[in-house]
Amino acid sequence: LKMDCKEYNYDKSIVDSGTTNLRLPKKVFEAAVKSIKAASSTEKFPDGFWLGEQLVCWQAGTTPWNIFPVISLYLMGEVTNQSFRITILPQ
Repeated sequence: LKMDCKEYNYDKSIVDSGTTNLRLPKKVFEAAVKSIKAASSTEKFPDGFWLGEQLVCWQAGTTPWNIFPVISLYLMGEVTNQSFRITILPQ
């Protein structure tokens, strides 16, 4: 997202790899949504969809997963200069 690393840590981020819970600071969330919108520009969704306030229904037999990008999060490990990646698939 090309943001200062402080933005990811201010107001706390939570990545729970064992659940679907992902919480981001407001600025990071807005930048992530903007990036995902740009990557999935073939479809137009209502603003409420991007805020988690509105559902989008798909026609029977369609597979919407190819509309959305794969998202990878790189997190610092406990060892200096070491990181690991969590990849989130659209499904």
